[in-house]
Amino acid sequence: MKRWWRRNRHHILRIGVVLLVLALAMGSAAVMRALIALAGVAVNVGMMATLAIINVVFYFGFLMYYLGGVKTIKIMPGQAGEVTFEDYWGQPELLAVARQWVELLSHPEKLRQMGGQPVTGVLLAGPPGSGKTYLAKALAGESAVPFLGLDGSRLISMWLGVGSIKVMRLYSQARRLAKRYGACIVFIDELDSVGMTRGGVTGGQTQTGLLGGMPWFGGGVGVLNTLLTQLDGINERRG
Repeated sequence: MKRWWRRNRHHILRIGVVLLVLALAMGSAAVMRALIALAGVAVNVGMMATLAIINVVFYFGFLMYYLGGVKTIKIMPGQAGEVTFEDYWGQPELLAVARQWVELLSHPEKLRQMGGQPVTGVLLAGPPGSGKTYLAKALAGESAVPFLGLDGSRLISMWLGVGSIKVMRLYSQARRLAKRYGACIVFIDELDSVGMTRGGVTGGQTQTGLLGGMPWFGGGVGVLNTLLTQLDGINERRG
């Protein structure tokens, strides 16, 4: 009996308190009206709090979705404006290397059989007008895969986390196209606008956005880290 009382005494006490309150309420109309009024206030406050939370989540989610959009130049296989190696003139050494990249994009299973992994990123460096963008388009056209191009400065935002959302949405779009066409080329022009502002672990410059980054909003934080993770991070490779 003692063991049963120790195990269930909390429930019994709660039931006793509830019965006592109900007995008092039934014996007093004023107490009953007070309890009903209190219950009504609690319901109203709960409904107002729920609506406020829904509004905040909706507006915040819509704002992040709108700001996290990335405007890209999309060229699909067979679309007008597609460029191939026949349209690319000059720099025969670079063109020879580019043909190797096309072979890896077209037949990645051969590289895997040899124990290697497909190329996840290539850095093209050179002065303006040297043909970096045109070469990227030629790679996509020769490989018959989609091409997504954008300006690197569009990935930097003054709001905390928006830049990382842009990178994740960009690669999400690229992966959807890669599942359909076997691969997808993402070309980020002026990548130094992101790469020069890593900061944090390496002790470099802090990533910045509008008006020097407006650090109280956390502008640009994590953009390069997210980009590197999407390129070759610890996540399981998804093609």
